[in-house]
Amino acid sequence: MSPLMEESKKVSHVLHLLLSIISFGFWLPVWVLICLSVSLENREIRKRNEKRYNKQVQMMQYNHMQMMNK
Repeated sequence: MSPLMEESKKVSHVLHLLLSIISFGFWLPVWVLICLSVSLENREIRKRNEKRYNKQVQMMQYNHMQMMNK
């Protein structure tokens, strides 16, 4: 992965499952909210990464064209 690319976030499902079992299910709504939040954040990260990648490709194409014209 390029240093400019962000890594997506992950949810520790095993931890949340254990917390849900220990709390007799009271942790389930928190787990669902965390999953939704991480999912939305990852969507934004993917969009930013796509923009960065496209910008890098454009720069590489531009540099290639400059080299070819010399």
